[in-house]
Amino acid sequence: MAFRQSGILLALLSGAALAAAASAPSRAADELRIGLIAPMTGPFAQVGKDMVDGFNMYLEENKGDFAGAKVRLIVEDDQAKPDTGVTKAKKLILQDKIHLLVGWLRPAMRWRR
Repeated sequence: MAFRQSGILLALLSGAALAAAASAPSRAADELRIGLIAPMTGPFAQVGKDMVDGFNMYLEENKGDFAGAKVRLIVEDDQAKPDTGVTKAKKLILQDKIHLLVGWLRPAMRWRR
């Protein structure tokens, strides 16, 4: 049940970040801040490392550019814990003012009814 509440909160925070980014006055396309939440420590650390490496590989191939904007990737470690992930999402949205939030849903935590 705790995961379900955390997942709903994370979805709401993600939606709020997207709405804020869409309604913000358009600055010249100088920087796009992307927050990546991944398990960098704990039992799924290799999955998190692969996620970050894959994202960085894409950025290298495209010279760190998305549609004319330089990308700043901000990686946060959720330690494969839903509550930590929610805390990190709040930090990325409220402190780092990200434009886009990406992350993962570990297989053992799929939505249950």
